[in-house]
Amino acid sequence: MSILTAFERQALKLRLQGHSAYAIARQFSKEPRTAYRSIDNAHKKLMEAKKDLEWAKQLGYPEKLETKPKKEQPSLRPAF
Repeated sequence: MSILTAFERQALKLRLQGHSAYAIARQFSKEPRTAYRSIDNAHKKLMEAKKDLEWAKQLGYPEKLETKPKKEQPSLRPAF
């Protein structure tokens, strides 16, 4: 599962290679505004994902999931 659409990935890749939003739009037969918006959306999604990843790391992810949970000790009290 990806947080970016296929077009957002392609547009961002080309933008990072130095292509303008106008050139990207022409390559995919889209409006320049569409390419610009896709690049902007990709950036926002990646920044949000980065925040979520930092939060998860503060909780101990993935290390805590990789270790087996400890079995609870049975209670010595009789159940009534």
